[in-house]
Amino acid sequence: TNQVEFHPLLDQRKLLAAASETGIPLSSYCSVARGEVFKHPLFADIGAAYGKSAAQVVLRWILQKGLPINTMSTKPDNIRSNFDVMDFTLSSIDMGRIDAMNAVGYRVVGKRLIPYAPDFDA
Repeated sequence: TNQVEFHPLLDQRKLLAAASETGIPLSSYCSVARGEVFKHPLFADIGAAYGKSAAQVVLRWILQKGLPINTMSTKPDNIRSNFDVMDFTLSSIDMGRIDAMNAVGYRVVGKRLIPYAPDFDA
């Protein structure tokens, strides 16, 4: 698969549509935007309704978008928690609430981090 930055704080609808049209499989990279999602209480609020963490809500949202997830952690508890996302489904209302977060427009991989990176959003 082609790993792409994919998290709720970045609008990747155009990329998803293009990948679907061309048959290019995608997988999620930077799923929690290097922790940036945790600054937004929406994810913890939704998680509380399902008995899940904010990270688990984000990972489940990505799965429900149809992408496999690449996660990274060195903490055993977080690694275990990352696997515990298959026993619930986010409602369409909660999916919509999370979808609306893409207006934040936060990109991890870009000129701020890598000065020579292309302008992905042009």
